[in-house]
Amino acid sequence: MKMMIKLAIMGGLLALGLAESKAQDTNTNVFAFQTNVLMNLSFKATAFVQSGDGTVTKTRLTTKDVVTRINTDLGTTDSKARLIFALPLPLGVDQPNPTTGLVRLQSGSTTNDLGDFLNIFRSEDGPPVIQNSGNATTEYSIWRVSFATTDASFEAQGFGTFTAGTNNRNGKGSITGFAGFGAVGGNSAVVSGSATMSGKRTEVIDLGF
Repeated sequence: MKMMIKLAIMGGLLALGLAESKAQDTNTNVFAFQTNVLMNLSFKATAFVQSGDGTVTKTRLTTKDVVTRINTDLGTTDSKARLIFALPLPLGVDQPNPTTGLVRLQSGSTTNDLGDFLNIFRSEDGPPVIQNSGNATTEYSIWRVSFATTDASFEAQGFGTFTAGTNNRNGKGSITGFAGFGAVGGNSAVVSGSATMSGKRTEVIDLGF
């Protein structure tokens, strides 16, 4: 009987060890599962376009404008489609910095990764600054915004602030004062704007490690 109990305990410990190694390989710091908080994403930006010799025109790049341009390239027509941003959790933990698959287009019950159409990710030029306060963690860093459609495109970066609750996983964020270069209608442009995010839903992705 004692031997059976010992074997049961050893089996339980072995299973626990395998689960922990699946969640995180502490030697290589690789996370096999990724938790994201899903947030609605909105834009408010302006492109200053060199439309002629000595002439500059302004083109809006709001959430609706961005979705319309993406729908045009995708051949879809859902004007009510939403932009979703998946913020990797937990904040402030040294883990691989995802640079793709964080921005999606949700049309009804269908959600598609936008890939090169619209990509938002933390800059790798420096580490984020982390603040823990009560049940929330806030990250301050520089974030990049990449947008590419047939009619308009730009590469920009700005100051990012992201907060996630440690218990309920509520998330919110903003990238303020992002600026960069691009093109609209084949003409050179300088883009300035901001992005805001908020949401409560979470997802867990098996990275397959």
